[in-house]
Amino acid sequence: MKKNNLKKQGGWHWVTRALLWVSSLLLGLLVIFTVLLSVLDDDDYRVALIWGVDRFLDSTLEINGPFTISFGKELELEAKKVHLKANDGTYELSIGDFSGRQKLGSYLKTGTLWINDLTFTDVYVDINIKERGLDQKNGLEAFSIPPIIIEKLDFKNITVVYRRGDLQESETFTLRELIVDDSLNQGPVKVYGAGSLDSRSFVLEGTLGALSQIQDNSQIYPVDLSLVSDTLKASLTGGINDPITGEGLEFQLEINDSYIGSVLQLVDSTIPNFTKFSLTAGIRGDISAPRLEAVAASLYGLDGFEAQVRGAIDNVVLSKGLQLDVSLKAPKIKSLSGLGLLGEDPVDETLLALGPVSFSGKLSGDLDALKLAGAALSLKGLDGVDMTAHGAVDNLISVQGINWDVSLKAPNIKSLSDLGLLAEESLDEDILALGPVDFSAALTGSKEKQLIEDILVNVGPTDSPSIKASGTVQMSLPEMVRVVSKWDVAAEVVIKTIVKELQPGNLGRLKGAISGSVQNDRWHIEKIDIASTDTDMYQLNLEGAFNEKEPDQGSFRGDLSVAQPMALGALFGVDLKGFAPYTASGAVEVDKDRLTYQGKMRIGETEGSMALMTIQVDGQTQVSGKMTIPVMHLSDLGITKVTTDNTGKLASQSKAGQRKTEDTDKAKSEDVDDQPFFSHDVLDFSGLSDLDLDLAVSIDQIIGAGVTVGHLEGQVNVKNSVLRIKPMQIAIEGGVADLELELNANNTPKFSLDMHASNLALGSWISDSQQEIKVAGEVNLDVDLQGEGDSFHEWISSLDGGVHFGLENARIPRKYVEILTVDVFGWALGKAKIKDKDALLDCVMATFDIDKGVAVSQLLIADGPNLSIEGRTTLNFGEESMDMVLLPKQKKRWYSDVSALHIKGPMVNPKVTAVPKKTAATRIGTLVFVPGVAIPVFMVGELRSLFGRGETASTGCESVVATLEGQ
Repeated sequence: MKKNNLKKQGGWHWVTRALLWVSSLLLGLLVIFTVLLSVLDDDDYRVALIWGVDRFLDSTLEINGPFTISFGKELELEAKKVHLKANDGTYELSIGDFSGRQKLGSYLKTGTLWINDLTFTDVYVDINIKERGLDQKNGLEAFSIPPIIIEKLDFKNITVVYRRGDLQESETFTLRELIVDDSLNQGPVKVYGAGSLDSRSFVLEGTLGALSQIQDNSQIYPVDLSLVSDTLKASLTGGINDPITGEGLEFQLEINDSYIGSVLQLVDSTIPNFTKFSLTAGIRGDISAPRLEAVAASLYGLDGFEAQVRGAIDNVVLSKGLQLDVSLKAPKIKSLSGLGLLGEDPVDETLLALGPVSFSGKLSGDLDALKLAGAALSLKGLDGVDMTAHGAVDNLISVQGINWDVSLKAPNIKSLSDLGLLAEESLDEDILALGPVDFSAALTGSKEKQLIEDILVNVGPTDSPSIKASGTVQMSLPEMVRVVSKWDVAAEVVIKTIVKELQPGNLGRLKGAISGSVQNDRWHIEKIDIASTDTDMYQLNLEGAFNEKEPDQGSFRGDLSVAQPMALGALFGVDLKGFAPYTASGAVEVDKDRLTYQGKMRIGETEGSMALMTIQVDGQTQVSGKMTIPVMHLSDLGITKVTTDNTGKLASQSKAGQRKTEDTDKAKSEDVDDQPFFSHDVLDFSGLSDLDLDLAVSIDQIIGAGVTVGHLEGQVNVKNSVLRIKPMQIAIEGGVADLELELNANNTPKFSLDMHASNLALGSWISDSQQEIKVAGEVNLDVDLQGEGDSFHEWISSLDGGVHFGLENARIPRKYVEILTVDVFGWALGKAKIKDKDALLDCVMATFDIDKGVAVSQLLIADGPNLSIEGRTTLNFGEESMDMVLLPKQKKRWYSDVSALHIKGPMVNPKVTAVPKKTAATRIGTLVFVPGVAIPVFMVGELRSLFGRGETASTGCESVVATLEGQ
């Protein structure tokens, strides 16, 4: 595969340079011959010639065949098997057969070399031109050849191999035959030649004027040549006023090739597969500085590429004085890549697929300082994207004096993904649908520094755009990009990039300004201001700046107030009913990789403060801090008394109404049974992987909802996808609860919960939630659980551990009994025909052992002055089923008329049936006729650890345990 020899070897110049090498060497030999031939014989001439070549040409000459020479008015020379090699390896020449005749005095008389006859046969030339610096000159390129007149020229089997530097690729030019003969000086001279260039054959034919016309300046010396090669046809017609000096060129050049790609790819295999090419031009001026006039060139490609050039070039040799109108059209940008118009850096495939693209402009000046004026670029993308640019470049070669006006129009934001300007998957569909998009800017500068100013961006209807922005961008590529921008955005647009399920509503607008820079792919915000407008729900203000001398240090302050929490929460899908207005203010300090926040907040009457610090460690953000609230009013968070509209509804129904309800429930039971009791939805803890948190929480007092929490203190820690709440202590109504929780979200989520609570006066909470019904009692609780799974159902199905629960000195009014009619204990109490105003229970105790999601009660009792209840239950969380037996006993009576109960079936809708007391007693393991409860001996120790904690401990269950222990 050939590399880009067009750049490295100078394009078609290698052909002329190769011919220049050959001509210069041969003429050098003739000059040396001329000096030496007058005094030496053949062998002396051979030796002298070899010496002269070595002395003057720094080369080695060998003549291994016959060598004869004679001279008179004409010099005659014949030589065979000639081999010439440069000492520096730049060229090597071998000639099978050489002969020539030359008029010795012609140059002295006329200033021209007159060669009567020149024949070369079986010539092989290998040229290797080494790389030179830009400021180095090639000696041969400066070599001056005197005018030459050849009467007869006969070349056969000439091969030239051209290499450059250390490149392995080469170009091979083969001339099988070239004949030019005007030895009779009668004219016209017929020219015929045939050969090949890298296996591509060509034929040269035509006529030249007679030799007698060369020195006749009264008329133009005629030239009519044509070159044909496969699809290529070229012609040069016209003449020259003075062939000796090369002055007065008057030629017309025409080139047509229906498949030019095959020729161009001989020079550079990366050039696209172009098809049709045509060129017409007039050649005027002198041969040392030819001028092209009325140039008209066209180039086409297989994929619809089209290029047109019109104009003139004052000096083709020096590439000066260009005046060219250029136009390009292509279906895709990719069509331009082979022309080197996209630079050397790789271009994204998405951009290469854009199109169609068109360009027009005027090139003027010299090639080393080419100017582009009146340029117009148009690029279209998919989905109606339209980008245009108009402008000029003072120097295309050095890329100086850039001046462009750029505009971009698109039907919506999504269509900009074609240009690679956004990550489509990171935006909500509603944002992607925003449009139309209108962008305009002015680009000025140079290759090193560019300035984009007068930037205007509008997204949405002109009269009420969703996004408005303006600003400037300064670029010093590739080191830095500076951005200064003002913007006005609908808040809904910004928030939807974070909250996908945002409900429609008036969130107002966010206005602000930002100045920053991008250096080494890293954003640095120097200053930012943000303020909300056009909404009464909230107010937001944020401002800050980075230190000019220490760009990694900065300070920011912000304020947020929410006047309508409920309305704002509804837009986010969050129920904030009852929440009080919220305000917060704080300051952020940035110091390199460390960020600290100090702020205060207020919601209603609840005030608090928060201190946070984040630090970057091994690419991860670690967060630590403390939240302190002196007094939290639950009413500020919407936690107040709960109204139960259906209080006592079932208990107060008539028997007929109850039967009707039971019939309705029975009809629905089949549908209810199909509903899972525990959620099977997969739990998402992926957010823990990105969080490294260590937060201390301290609340001195919580007031509201009928309960007062003395204090709440704890530590929340998240690291390596593991959440730990340890320790956490809550003082509630004279009692204390200690909590430790660990959640490991690596692989299959696992959790463990350890909770100990004593003397919690939860009765007030219960009574407050039921409004008029006053419930008293203290709770003791021990919980030790572990589980794992991807859903809550899998968690509870894998539970291991135990639960110990005790409720002491409970006083439950008759109204509460009615409320609990649907509860298993309440059902039993409701059937107990208790006539007292309050139902008293000295102690309620429950102990469960849990193994692989199956909880089996070791103890399930309730004991009071008039009523005792014993029971046994098995809860299968995996199957979501239960099997419970309850045996109520009325005290002070040898025989109780309260029925025993059997509750069995799916947890979502179990069936309650009455069973014989003997059957119930057998399943529970107790005696029917004992008016009280019996505790297994092995349970006494565990129960003593559950009750009697501290000096203020209740004695309800303690006395029951002591009494039973003494039995």
